[in-house]
Amino acid sequence: MRARLVVLGGLVAAACGDGGSTSPDAPPTDLPDAAAFDAPLSDAAPPDATPPDANSSVTVTIVTPTDGQRVLGSRVITVSGTLASTRPIADVVVDLGGVVAPDVTFDQTSFSAEVTLGDRWQSITVTATDAGGFPGTAFATVNYPFVALTTFAPAQLVLGQPDFVTRPDRAVDASSIPYPYGFGAWHDGVLYWPSSDHNRVLGWRGFPARANEPADFALGQPDLATSTIGSGAAGMDFPQSVVVADGKLFVLDWGGSRVLVWNTPPTTTGVAADYVIGQASLDATATGCTQALTNYPDDFFVAGGRVFVSDRENHRLLIWNTIPTASGVPPDVVLGQGDFTHCTANDDDQDGVTDAAPSARTLRDPIGVWSDGTRLALVDQSNHRVLVWNTVPTASFTPADVVLGQPDFTSATPGTAADALRSPSEVTSNGNQFVIGDGGNHRVLIWDQLPAPGTPPDVVLGQSDASHGAPNDDDQDGTEDATCSARTLRGFVSPHFTDRALIVSDIDNSRALVFGELPCAAGLYEPPGMPGTCLADPCQPDPCTGGQICRNDTGAAVCE
Repeated sequence: MRARLVVLGGLVAAACGDGGSTSPDAPPTDLPDAAAFDAPLSDAAPPDATPPDANSSVTVTIVTPTDGQRVLGSRVITVSGTLASTRPIADVVVDLGGVVAPDVTFDQTSFSAEVTLGDRWQSITVTATDAGGFPGTAFATVNYPFVALTTFAPAQLVLGQPDFVTRPDRAVDASSIPYPYGFGAWHDGVLYWPSSDHNRVLGWRGFPARANEPADFALGQPDLATSTIGSGAAGMDFPQSVVVADGKLFVLDWGGSRVLVWNTPPTTTGVAADYVIGQASLDATATGCTQALTNYPDDFFVAGGRVFVSDRENHRLLIWNTIPTASGVPPDVVLGQGDFTHCTANDDDQDGVTDAAPSARTLRDPIGVWSDGTRLALVDQSNHRVLVWNTVPTASFTPADVVLGQPDFTSATPGTAADALRSPSEVTSNGNQFVIGDGGNHRVLIWDQLPAPGTPPDVVLGQSDASHGAPNDDDQDGTEDATCSARTLRGFVSPHFTDRALIVSDIDNSRALVFGELPCAAGLYEPPGMPGTCLADPCQPDPCTGGQICRNDTGAAVCE
């Protein structure tokens, strides 16, 4: 008798003999390629079991969750699916990373059980055994995005500085990131991070393993030793946030009032952008208050096939309902204003004069923006608040549904408390945790879910609690220290999630801090069900032979 083990992007279906199968949906794109092999299996029957006849067959199919699914919300999920067997099913076991579900309901055609997920990628194994002791097994992997963090925790790594206490600006070199205004992107084993004051974006092939690790390439400059202000397809002027979405790389080029787009994320120095959003062409740098132009936009995001640009100086948010594929495409929706020709702050009656108070649909210096394709969150900086739309608006001047940092939509008072904000700078989420960079209080506020108004944060970074707000205040005496530390922040802060970490641009300290666990370096792999583990030769058990299947550095499967 032979066994066949099939590995499909993290989903494994094992059949010993002729039975056992699974029907996966599309596997996650960040897992290795599919591979299959045959391996010998002992012909010995299980102890105290009736040897199966030649036609014995048990088929298990996991229907929910789907393989590679990102689970958002509750950690408690139902694992369910279908069963088929030539003999009666006697038992079904549902296993989550070595923890067996205590209560499994099954009949001869289906099963279900509740399991409680841990953090990040985890493996689910369902094994059904027939009356003769013959098994069938199906496997799936799921991802519960969550980074375990604690208040006032020190960072694990610093980028842009040689250590945690150095903060002066540095001359241009391969690792300096002075004033990294905005967040970066970790994609396909490459880290992109803005080096704003050096007019470039740095790229590391593989996550940096130590402080001051030199970057491998730069965008916006011809080499790693140049910092000239530029324009056109290959130049940059104070670039800010970086996003990878839909297979493209996007960079906000603040000085050019535009978003640069590469159709394929580059991994070498000096690669020119393919087109631009917010300008008529790659050579244009005009500003204005029109549908075609922006006025020094401060942040942007791409999600759900849409592009969101915070047009700060025009006190509005622009939305493209589809990602442009060429330069010069105008936006479809504007928030904060009634149309594309009004650009006054807090102007609810649209008379061109700033009102005495904000409203649920006005803005004053909008900057950080985030969306998951359904919800939309926007930092309304000078109103000291974050606005949330439960669904992405399709009509201009749509009022927000939720306000955070203020008691109501007409208040705009800065504060230092668990329910207050002072000149917030960024907002982000991994789908479960919700994060606000509260720049004026030199801190990052983290909730384990999208908070209701007034809900205190679960975690604070940069301060020991929500009542402190001084910069670089490691001893928490309310006065700035002479140096920064691994747990302090100064100025506007921009957080960004990876699967394993929260990376924070600590702008006035000219560095980025990595909190949580470092992403696996180049050539390493975090096996599903083993969060926090980076393996150089990641092997998984072969459920049929007791041997192993391993992935080499190319992502191919090999048998040992």
